[in-house]
Amino acid sequence: MLGGEDGSRVAAVSRSQGEPEPCRRYHLAMAWRAKCYECGQEVPITRPLYAKQSLMEDGDLGLAIATYEAHPRRPTDTRACSAVSTTVPQYQMRKAHSTTPGEDPPQVAPRSTLPRRTKKGK
Repeated sequence: MLGGEDGSRVAAVSRSQGEPEPCRRYHLAMAWRAKCYECGQEVPITRPLYAKQSLMEDGDLGLAIATYEAHPRRPTDTRACSAVSTTVPQYQMRKAHSTTPGEDPPQVAPRSTLPRRTKKGK
């Protein structure tokens, strides 16, 4: 691992036959953050998803769903917090924020099936 100019980690992958070494960047910060209900730290969360377009238009993040990403229990304790992969509570979602406003907006969850067609009676 090498240190990038912007503080990110850069991993070099060696190639055979004299090809140049491509670099992948691993960003240390996730775009969305919220306070963890378990450990009290501000931690990374997945991008908020709304169930319906109408909920997203309201702009209330408390109606969106996100989960906590991997994070330590405390800065001095490297064990994973027990809240990892659990849903962020509504009261914490309302205070969630993006570290890159405008670049990573909340989204509407894609439907897994098409809506049913109903037959209208005559």
